[in-house]
Amino acid sequence: MLGLLLNLLSMDLTDVVFIIVFCILCSVLVYAFLQLVRNQIVFNIRHKWIENSDKRWHVYSYDYMFNPKKHNWFGLRWPKEKHYKK
Repeated sequence: MLGLLLNLLSMDLTDVVFIIVFCILCSVLVYAFLQLVRNQIVFNIRHKWIENSDKRWHVYSYDYMFNPKKHNWFGLRWPKEKHYKK
């Protein structure tokens, strides 16, 4: 760990900025992939509700279920059927 820190200190500023920007871009790509998975999960839940004529299909909109909010850890927690009351 100390060697990595000393290595970072000996780098040029442009190299450090490049590494930081690269890490941020990788994080954004991972988050975007997770949102694609969340989208499919929400679609599957809502499709099952439509097939079973569940009244939750009319109560909870797609936007309410998918939008990242504080209660779903800003999109990091995957939705489950038990999160939506009948």
